[in-house]
Amino acid sequence: MAELLVRAQKHYLDDLTPVQVSALPVNKKLQYDARTEIGDIICVQPDGWTWGREECLPVFIVIKFPGISVDLVKQYQQKLKDTSGLILKRRKFRIPPLVVLSYVQAGNSVVTIALNKIAKFRDDILVKTS
Repeated sequence: MAELLVRAQKHYLDDLTPVQVSALPVNKKLQYDARTEIGDIICVQPDGWTWGREECLPVFIVIKFPGISVDLVKQYQQKLKDTSGLILKRRKFRIPPLVVLSYVQAGNSVVTIALNKIAKFRDDILVKTS
């Protein structure tokens, strides 16, 4: 089984207004653009991983995929980079935010996806392109 650590809370920079964002220096604007988002897959670990005390609600949830090897889902922790290697987004893959928020509203820090739903769940994972 593989376990995914997924961001469940908005990033603190999400509260900036458009005026504040446009006033950021170039390096801070790049950091702003690359920030993590609700649903971003932060880390992939094997079944039984001991997560830290901060790796739970309200900031994160853990999604378990029974019967799936870590090697099959390790790709989900990739960064999105441009052709020069510049990081555009801290994470390239994300769980749909509405799905994550439904788990958060239910108070679930750990979610196990049923075996018969894993293929559909993986098909619904979003790939960022910019």
